[in-house]
Amino acid sequence: MSARRPAPPPYATIAFDCDSTLSAIEGVEALAGPWVAEIRALTERAMQGELPLEAVYGERLALIRPSRGQLAEAGRRYVAELLPHGRELVAGLLALGKRVCIVSGGLHGAVRELGAELGPAPQDVHAVQTRHD
Repeated sequence: MSARRPAPPPYATIAFDCDSTLSAIEGVEALAGPWVAEIRALTERAMQGELPLEAVYGERLALIRPSRGQLAEAGRRYVAELLPHGRELVAGLLALGKRVCIVSGGLHGAVRELGAELGPAPQDVHAVQTRHD
């Protein structure tokens, strides 16, 4: 019989992915519109190692070219598709004094909407920044 190891100390920071984790949707697919098949194919190729992930980001954005309004709508969809008890989970962690971060390969304009709903500090919501003209 092996000796039991002591449990590690509680973690001070907990990081959650956004897409298909805190929320049931993939934000970039919610923005894809008529390009959803192309977006899924690019993502799949990156996940299989056929394309560098950083190259896929640019290609997906070039196809979608989301407006600020579309990002806000995707953010509302993130909130509408929040995982069951997600609010309570994050609220409980924050009440325990934990730092909660949301990290995403999605677009910041959408992910920040989910962050605003759940309550982590705005500087703890990390996603791909976009520029608009």
